[in-house]
Amino acid sequence: MFDRTCGSYMPGHGMHWIHGKKSFEDGQPIIRVKVVAVKDDGYIDIEGDGLELTLWHHDPDRLRSAFYVGGSAEWRPKYHVLYVVASGSFNLATREQVKPCKPTRRT
Repeated sequence: MFDRTCGSYMPGHGMHWIHGKKSFEDGQPIIRVKVVAVKDDGYIDIEGDGLELTLWHHDPDRLRSAFYVGGSAEWRPKYHVLYVVASGSFNLATREQVKPCKPTRRT
């Protein structure tokens, strides 16, 4: 379930549809990865061919549950997207990019 209390599209938060679409454009690197850990504080460890990263997502429970459905994941670094084949895309942040959630704007 999508957390509707966060209105941010910054790295590590919600995925804007344009961001998600651009992450599937041709000509960008795609690295097959294995998720090693999803921690309660939102940090996620991924490993691939010559790659070890610790990244962050604001909803670790949603991220963790994505890996019970399917095993394949792809890191799309140009748009900082982790694509989980059976569960969709996650917008991830580096440690330096971590920012708190912003409330959803109501109009």
